[in-house]
Amino acid sequence: MSERWNIPRSKGIGEKLTPAIIGLIGVLVGSLISIGSNYFLAVRAERAEQENAQRTRNAEMKVAARLVSDQLAAVAAGAQMLFEEKKLPEKTLRYPLDAWDQNKAVLARDMDDDSFSAVRAAVFRAEAFRAYRDAALSEIPRDRSADGRSYFADIKRRLDALRPYMAEQTLRPHHVDKKQ
Repeated sequence: MSERWNIPRSKGIGEKLTPAIIGLIGVLVGSLISIGSNYFLAVRAERAEQENAQRTRNAEMKVAARLVSDQLAAVAAGAQMLFEEKKLPEKTLRYPLDAWDQNKAVLARDMDDDSFSAVRAAVFRAEAFRAYRDAALSEIPRDRSADGRSYFADIKRRLDALRPYMAEQTLRPHHVDKKQ
């Protein structure tokens, strides 16, 4: 009888599969955790990249708006000199508008249609004032203050379209809720 108890018993199929099942579950849970954390990290990286791109666009827009505004304000000041002091700005004042040429793509991309059209009209009036001044300097002197007032008012009114884009903000003005 004693020999009977010493005979090794074979393990059942359930006893053999239990460690394999536990290992498989561990692999699956580990894979799910890895997939989830990779997805979370990818979403965070994409969001950070989008925020950086938006900050860069906002900074480009602010710089472009300030440069164009500065040059248009200089032309408006020349027109203001004409109507207030009744004298034409000197030929040595060049009134460059190269900031418009260099930055109009940035402005067009990020400004709403009405604002961009207003700025473009201000540029056209500024170019017209430069041509007017150049022609007037070669003509007989006369009172041109009414003409200066017209140029000044047109440029200044349209120049206000750039103001919201020059402010320290995170959203461009056309993304702000209009109900506020």
